[in-house]
Amino acid sequence: MQLRVCIAGPLTGPRACYGELIRKAMADVLPKEGLSIHFFDDKADPHTVKRHLEQIIAHSDVVIGHFNSDCAQAAIPAYRAAGIPLLLPASTAAHLGDGESVFQLCATDVEQVSELKAIADSHYPHSTRYYWADGSNYSRRLLNLLQQQYEYAIPEIDASNDDGEGGVTFYLGAHFSILERMRHEGASWRGAAICCDDCDITEFTQRARPGVWVCSSMPGYSDLLKRSVEMAWKVMCLKHNTWADYFDERGRYLPAGWKGYCIK
Repeated sequence: MQLRVCIAGPLTGPRACYGELIRKAMADVLPKEGLSIHFFDDKADPHTVKRHLEQIIAHSDVVIGHFNSDCAQAAIPAYRAAGIPLLLPASTAAHLGDGESVFQLCATDVEQVSELKAIADSHYPHSTRYYWADGSNYSRRLLNLLQQQYEYAIPEIDASNDDGEGGVTFYLGAHFSILERMRHEGASWRGAAICCDDCDITEFTQRARPGVWVCSSMPGYSDLLKRSVEMAWKVMCLKHNTWADYFDERGRYLPAGWKGYCIK
């Protein structure tokens, strides 16, 4: 059997560094008998996904990706209707998996927010909490969950907070938006920073100021992508396994979790 695997993700555009991560990970995947891999550039844009769904479905037996929850949500109904399994190594919105045809390898935003809060509570127990969000659906999702965790309305950081001293800010959104915000704050900014998982990429960690905390998927997205390919091959090509060998009834991959680290 020839298994046509579509790897879908942002190969170009403002999140192209994740496209680089995808290509590097796939370069490590050894050739397998019956496995045919092709790529689709979704540009991290749900509208691009919707415009090309027929093309993706016509040329794929299984889709691995979208490295963006909004793109995944835009595609899931069509993949499900076509009977094409979707494996999600990096789409973190809760409740995407269904245990039948949609399988989520990464941990979700619910657990991510718990880790963000744990970093703040452990390292900055007496600091005032603030947030900065880039206005994306992703940032709003995280903010809503964060407010629920704290059970009060965390204020937004703004210019009136001077240099941020005495506070810790949760930065929520795309890594490039957060980098731009940090550039605006300048080198004199003294507030602590805890950033969401989109910042766990070299393009961010090499440019962010020292002392910034980043939430990281465990295992990492590169590893989860490679695991996805291996799972699809064993289940759909070799037929040595079933999806239930890897995922629970909700379509969740239980070994996945989150861990924070500090940029030195």
